[in-house]
Amino acid sequence: MKRRFRFKLRTKILLSLLWISLISLILFAIIVFRGMRGLGQYSLKSSTSLGDQAVDDSIKALEDQAKGHLLRMAKDQAALSSVLLEKVENEVSIVTAYATRQWENPVVFDHIHSYSQEEEPGDIYAVSVYTLAPGVNYEAVKKEIDISSMMDNIFIPVFDNDPNLDTICLGTESGIFRSFPWRSGRAASYDHRKREWYRKAAERENIIWSEPYIHAATKELIITCAKPFYSIKGKLAGVVEADVTLKVLNNRIMSTQIGKLGYAFLLDKNGRIIARPGLTPGDTRWDETYKTENLLESDNEALRDTCKKMVAGDAGIQRVMLDDGEKYIAFAPIKGTSWSLGIVMPVKEIVAPALVTKGKIMSATEKTGAHINRRIVVVRNTIFLIFIGMIFLVLIIAFRLSRRITGPILALSKGVKVAGRGDLDHRLNVETGDEIEDLANAFNNMTRDLKVYIKRLTETTAEKERIEEELRIAHDIQMSIVPKIFPPFPERPEFDIHAILEPAKEVGGDFYDFFFVDEDRLCFVIGDVSGKGVPASLFMAVTITLIKKVAKDACDPAEVMRKVNEEIAKDNDTPMFVTVFCGFLDIKTGKVTYCNAGHNKPLVAVQKKEPEFLHGAGGMVIGIIREAEYRSGSLELSKGDTLYMYTDGVTEAFNSKREQFSDERLKQNVSFNSADTSEKLVVDILKKVRSFAHKMPQSDDITIMALRYNGRA
Repeated sequence: MKRRFRFKLRTKILLSLLWISLISLILFAIIVFRGMRGLGQYSLKSSTSLGDQAVDDSIKALEDQAKGHLLRMAKDQAALSSVLLEKVENEVSIVTAYATRQWENPVVFDHIHSYSQEEEPGDIYAVSVYTLAPGVNYEAVKKEIDISSMMDNIFIPVFDNDPNLDTICLGTESGIFRSFPWRSGRAASYDHRKREWYRKAAERENIIWSEPYIHAATKELIITCAKPFYSIKGKLAGVVEADVTLKVLNNRIMSTQIGKLGYAFLLDKNGRIIARPGLTPGDTRWDETYKTENLLESDNEALRDTCKKMVAGDAGIQRVMLDDGEKYIAFAPIKGTSWSLGIVMPVKEIVAPALVTKGKIMSATEKTGAHINRRIVVVRNTIFLIFIGMIFLVLIIAFRLSRRITGPILALSKGVKVAGRGDLDHRLNVETGDEIEDLANAFNNMTRDLKVYIKRLTETTAEKERIEEELRIAHDIQMSIVPKIFPPFPERPEFDIHAILEPAKEVGGDFYDFFFVDEDRLCFVIGDVSGKGVPASLFMAVTITLIKKVAKDACDPAEVMRKVNEEIAKDNDTPMFVTVFCGFLDIKTGKVTYCNAGHNKPLVAVQKKEPEFLHGAGGMVIGIIREAEYRSGSLELSKGDTLYMYTDGVTEAFNSKREQFSDERLKQNVSFNSADTSEKLVVDILKKVRSFAHKMPQSDDITIMALRYNGRA
């Protein structure tokens, strides 16, 4: 093995500094002497050429950069616009769903006063008001007016949740127009059924956006999102609409300002401008068609071409010559609508900085030439003296610097070894006034922080283990509430029942139960508490306890739901509620009486027929309104018929494509066979849900229960 020569760190630093300095000085001198002769002329020529090239490159770079920036801005602003408009669409859909339920199953409180347009409420944001179309008799639609007054339950929270909404309204086929909040100035001849938004929504039977028009009350420019709703027989009952003013569009969507002269605008599918800075109603009345500029009809061919691409839903940027100069127009479609957003930027404003820079470069070039000539003479005469002086100075500095550097480094090396042996209380005392001192201080801070971190990590680990143990105990307690022994009644062959519950977290809000209320009647129940975690589990425990207590003395499921709802809603100060499906099975006759309190509709399978959803009797969810009413329904089960119940954790399970398992997929995948047990029915569908979700995490509690009637023993 060859012996290697070892040098101390101080010697290595000294030799390195000497060699680097000497080589650098020698090379510097050679380069300076050889380049001094042509430096003057070359510098001036290069400076001028470089200035011209810089200006040209700057103009091109500014244009390229601006094009990319404008296109990104258009896409970003279109995405933001899509979010705003989608939110309004979602809110209209929520109100429409509420209206559909209200018209299908009216819930009206007699003590509520319904204000007409002529009555201004003390607080216009407290209640909605109604207007009757010309020729509509009040007595003929009084009942429907009372039904529509319950829309305040959804109007107010939706309006409060979205500051972009100007008005939210509901118009019926019978001639009732209910709006929130109260607005003055609506003409007596106003008939919502003749308005464009009503006719278009009713004709398309889907959600729509209107063209800009004048609001009948506020006289402001607005656009409207509308969606129809239908009665229980599928007949058109009316249209729900929400208004967004162009002022909101300008503030939220069109607020983009590019430079001093740039601006944004919105275009509809027909090429008409929906919104842009400065767009006003003018002299147009509320009952007249509001007309805006149509870019497809422009005489400018380039502008028409750009408009065609926008109408086609493309994204891009075009250079267009307009009357006031050449401009860039960046555009991108707004998803969810047939509109497109455009951003306009003058070309002259983009290249203006480069032109200013060109003038500065030319002035600086002249000054630089004179300065270079003077400095060449000075540098040539002093370079020799500097070279000689630097040699001696490097020798002195290198020696002193090597000593100054190695001392603190050795101290650092010692400190690292001490800390490596576990002594985190050791501190370095280095005062060099440079990065080495910073390194020493950082080392001291590191050991101190490491000591604190180790202590906190120990405490955090212990606390985490304690919480996990408490959640495990809570899970065991929750699971002990629901039946887990199957078959639960082996001595009763008249029926076969099986259920399973899988919480999304350690504890959840789903539940099921079944028990005999007398010799021949089996009570079975399945429910889902809003929310997850410990609060939902506590709410679930209270609910299932109340149901079991009330069911012992109740005559039918509707009475059970009414009494349980009254007890829970009485002291329920939280926003939590619970959906419940409760039923009584007479095991001698196979008759099932049931009540659905806002829960998912069960599936019923009759021999040799496709399973169907069980519609009919029920009421609203438990825990919201104390005075809520519930109705019971009934059906007859024959031998082999099966009732299949579940929670929304089944139908709302997601796969990697963000698709839901859905009610229809559940119906298609549920397979009833006379030879199958209720346990097999439950386990099969649970496997299909897991297979559908694949590796996606479980987003909600999953509960499934199957009840098969085997006939009288």
